[in-house]
Amino acid sequence: MGAKNKIDYKKFYDRVGKLIGWDFSQVKVTSEEEKWDFYQEVAKRCRKSDVLLDIGTGGGERVLKIASSVLLLIGIDKSQEMIRTANKNLGKSQDFNVRFFQMDAKDILFPNEFFNVISCRHSSFYPKEVMRVLTEGGFFLTQQVSEMDKINIKRAFGRGQEFGVKDETGKRHYVKGLKRLALLKSRLLIMTLKNTIKQLKI
Repeated sequence: MGAKNKIDYKKFYDRVGKLIGWDFSQVKVTSEEEKWDFYQEVAKRCRKSDVLLDIGTGGGERVLKIASSVLLLIGIDKSQEMIRTANKNLGKSQDFNVRFFQMDAKDILFPNEFFNVISCRHSSFYPKEVMRVLTEGGFFLTQQVSEMDKINIKRAFGRGQEFGVKDETGKRHYVKGLKRLALLKSRLLIMTLKNTIKQLKI
């Protein structure tokens, strides 16, 4: 994808963030394979004393539903408009243990080993930063979009997210980076890919 497309995508993401956040609950979708909810899987691994980081939080719609599972929930997104929408949603929720910040996942402005649990749904993450801010024995959970996702639509229009990229390229990249860094610290990593929960024991 060229630089122009990247700039256009950022503007599109900001525009969507301003209008609705990242809430597509009104879109009718037919889902195949096993049905499960990413943030419920996150909640299962949280304790009431934990601090949770949500990377690429969007409008915060999904993660706010599990705010009661932790002591403190921090959501970050690089889009200012998404964070504005997230704070509006936070006001409606009346959860007092949640904070949203505009922040790039490349440079998470928190101390080393600050978070007990880190979640990242449909957003880029940087393994080195994740491992830096995750506590010893903590959990990292991510759900990413496969390159084959909506492939029929991509083929029809000849474009789309990761169109033309070989399937599982992103998965291999992320897993390789996480495994390499995990050698430095023994951790249990949870990867959620293509609707299947897989545990990587390092």
